[in-house]
Amino acid sequence: MNVLLCVKSLVIGEALYEILSKDDDCRLCIYIYTGQDHVASLPDVIIADRWCLSKELVSRFPEAKIILLDSGMQQDELTSLVLLYKLNGIISINDDCSLMKKAIKVVHEGQIWLDGKCIKAVLNRARSMYQKGSVDYMSKREQEIVELISKGKRNKDIAADLFVSEQTVKAHISSIFKKFNVASRNQLMSLLIKHYH
Repeated sequence: MNVLLCVKSLVIGEALYEILSKDDDCRLCIYIYTGQDHVASLPDVIIADRWCLSKELVSRFPEAKIILLDSGMQQDELTSLVLLYKLNGIISINDDCSLMKKAIKVVHEGQIWLDGKCIKAVLNRARSMYQKGSVDYMSKREQEIVELISKGKRNKDIAADLFVSEQTVKAHISSIFKKFNVASRNQLMSLLIKHYH
């Protein structure tokens, strides 16, 4: 998997490069991109900060999945960037390294990755949708499950985190899918992001 780092700070770029280069499980080919460089091979995933995220970057690498590196932005700014650039994920600079590596893998596999702050905003938006009658009410347990799904967790992991059976998790997910009229986790996350703001 080719990962392109596109961050304003060279120090942060080099630190991310060092962290991600040490992942034996992932086989990442990592580049630090400053905007003018020639990239030897097209990236599968781009990690960009808000200063380097641009329409030029998106148009230059249209097939790449983009993860925004959140350095503490306000929620409305994050929302705008998600919608404007159709981001595939957001990771916080406060997340640990293993979580960042997991986010890259999940996004590369075609899923969406949102940190806790973003998923809460998505859920709040979803709550306002069904309070207006467009979607049935989602229980607190269903909200917890949606948050864990957004973190790339599988049914078995969700069951362990919530101290319930895997069958119970499957029943909740089935109920969530019916309420949002979707057939997959990706469709659910995409729908919630569309109604983010």
